Amino acid sequence: MRDEDDGSLVARAVDGDRRALEVLLDRHADRIHAVCRRVVAHPEDALDATQEAMIAIARGITRFDGRAAFSTWCYRIATKEISYGIIAPYVQWDDAPVDVTADQAIAQAAATRRGGSSLAEAKDFLRDLLDDGPVDAKSVLEDAKKNGISERTLDRAKSDLKIKSAKDEGSLDGIWKWRLP
Repeated sequence: MRDEDDGSLVARAVDGDRRALEVLLDRHADRIHAVCRRVVAHPEDALDATQEAMIAIARGITRFDGRAAFSTWCYRIATKEISYGIIAPYVQWDDAPVDVTADQAIAQAAATRRGGSSLAEAKDFLRDLLDDGPVDAKSVLEDAKKNGISERTLDRAKSDLKIKSAKDEGSLDGIWKWRLP
């Protein structure tokens, strides 16, 4: 069973095969935990966040539609679970207006702690952003910048993932869209 691909294990898990679900969760546990460790400061909290993410993945397995890789779907579930559980001992207010989303602020903080964006982070960002369908190129560039991803790193990730750029045929303005292959 451990040699089976994610797709067949997901199908079996959706049909109620608990062992297939266990194999899937075990296979992706390290990556899910790595996502949680990047965002959560304390190791014990990262373990708790990992457990919550695994529970959410197990409960939501029937909603996995196969449009993205199972690992990408797990990443999205984990990041959502982490964002639900962010608790700070205090809030430090600033006079500056808030012009980023919570997800963008989390990504910027994580990138700052690690000393900048890496190619792997840029790839994860693009998979997550484009998972629901094509996005206009301008929005991709703006979101990447807000998430601390340089344009050069974004271009490398786009090339590695073989992301397609095409003009939106339904648009009179000729807006360029990025989409996963």
